[in-house]
Amino acid sequence: MITQEQANRFHKAARMIELDGAEGYFSCCKRFGSDVAGMALIMWSRCKLQGSDDKYPSLEVHQALMEETNKILVEAGRMKDEGWRFF
Repeated sequence: MITQEQANRFHKAARMIELDGAEGYFSCCKRFGSDVAGMALIMWSRCKLQGSDDKYPSLEVHQALMEETNKILVEAGRMKDEGWRFF
């Protein structure tokens, strides 16, 4: 179960990414660690790409979101392109 302290930490990390997008990644890493910062950045990117559609994404939509999000992160210099594709 998530504690209130953890939730507050996650909310602060999410807010950094919401305000600065990929530009806030390194600051977020320093403050909250790379796992939290990476997850916040990926979730923020997916939400921006997916829009306001309330439907649960199909596997095809999920894969497209993964590929587009990762492409954006590679282009922004926030993720290393290792040349592999997704399942």
